[in-house]
Amino acid sequence: MKLSLPISILLSLLTLIMFPACSSDNESEEWIELTYSNLSVTTFSLNANDSVMAHLDSVFFSIDLDNARIFNADSLPKGTDIHSLSVSIGLPSVSRAMIYFDRANGRDSVDYIENSTDTIDFSHGPAILSITDPYGSISRNYTIQVNVHKEEPDSLSWGSTAMRTLPTSLAKPEKSRTSASDGTYYCLTSDGEKACIATTTNIQSNWIEHDAALPAGADINSFTASPDGLYILGAGGHLFKSTDTGASWTDTGTSMSHIYGVFNNEIIGCYRRDTDGAYVQISYPSATDASTAAALPDGCPVEGTSPLLIFTTEWATEPTAITTGGRDASGKATGASWGYDGSKWLNLSIAPGLPRSGMNVILYTAHRTASYWTSTSYEVLLAFGGETAEGTISNEVWISFDRGLHWTQARETLQLPSHFPRLHNASTFVADQTLTDSALSGRSLTWTDFPAAPLPSRASIDTSWECPYIYILGGYNNADRLSSTIWRGAINRLTYRPLF
Repeated sequence: MKLSLPISILLSLLTLIMFPACSSDNESEEWIELTYSNLSVTTFSLNANDSVMAHLDSVFFSIDLDNARIFNADSLPKGTDIHSLSVSIGLPSVSRAMIYFDRANGRDSVDYIENSTDTIDFSHGPAILSITDPYGSISRNYTIQVNVHKEEPDSLSWGSTAMRTLPTSLAKPEKSRTSASDGTYYCLTSDGEKACIATTTNIQSNWIEHDAALPAGADINSFTASPDGLYILGAGGHLFKSTDTGASWTDTGTSMSHIYGVFNNEIIGCYRRDTDGAYVQISYPSATDASTAAALPDGCPVEGTSPLLIFTTEWATEPTAITTGGRDASGKATGASWGYDGSKWLNLSIAPGLPRSGMNVILYTAHRTASYWTSTSYEVLLAFGGETAEGTISNEVWISFDRGLHWTQARETLQLPSHFPRLHNASTFVADQTLTDSALSGRSLTWTDFPAAPLPSRASIDTSWECPYIYILGGYNNADRLSSTIWRGAINRLTYRPLF
């Protein structure tokens, strides 16, 4: 009798002969791998539905063939309704494609081959796509998860209370200032009689407290750390230096009325010259002679400035230092950013921010989301806190995307919460902390609830990443009383496990 079989079945029989039942474990794994390669989902997307979200069909979904997972790594916006969505799936040649999912009143299913436009409820957890090869011999189950943010990803979030008190050995500190250099933080506290300097390389913990002395008339807000020691202004504007963590201080012979910060290992400050009352640039250890120094330009702040932020670019041979806010020689508050290149000061701001003295200004990351739900990160300056020209303390957050050239009020999600204290002259830093996440998020349906099929590997993901947190130490309220606490905050999306 003549045997006539389709070529596809003959090829399948040949494959079975090549992989007999008595094959080794390694050969069995190879057989499963070869078979699964014929059950690979090639594309997945949600269908357009403007009543749910504009450009819903443009949301990117990852297909993890090794672990049989389909998911959108970048979650949909908070509040997106996912209880009735239709999907588009790129499938190989299959005899069966069923989607199983939960509804509020129980389990449901959709035959995707027969009814590809039927809607699926993803609001009660992941769905299961079960597909079977053309001969009904092998099936594979895929978990489909549509992730939705439970919180606004671009919100700047703070705890409901401060994370801890300032590190100090003093029972009731009245003044405080924290400065940092070469990865070490120095928190100076004083109760008017005694002083303490606590040090750490991890701002969250492990502070070591040191008893400290202070020069007569020390201006706590001038406390500055540099690579070669600690500096502070004493009575009469004398600049003092300590190389033993504040145990002793030496008069440098240089006088300043205000310290801007450290630039190229120099202490940069200004001094009001006795002969004509002009404010002039002073540096140490180059020890500029105040009598011959050039006057600062009109409008340049001479007190209450934010600590220097140092920037380098490929278009300049020297770095640039930027400070924001403060008061000029006439006592007028400014919201402009000023730049210093090592020789002169220049007003950088075309559109200044809110005029404030003693504000917090940090270099941070913000995001902009396009209409097709793609998010782009930007390096920005954020400014908040500080005393306004009217003498009140403002918690408005302002933002600059171009290093101080233009300032605008930040969107609502970046504003400080109502419970956050209003402070001026706080010490603010951005420091990375390692976060970890060893489990996949979301609830999975039970595999035994569905037709028998080989269970795919569901390897755990052990990932760690660095999250930049904002730390605010100390500061003073409108009555000039010290806030003896440390607050910590971060943009929500920076706390999420990286997408890949």
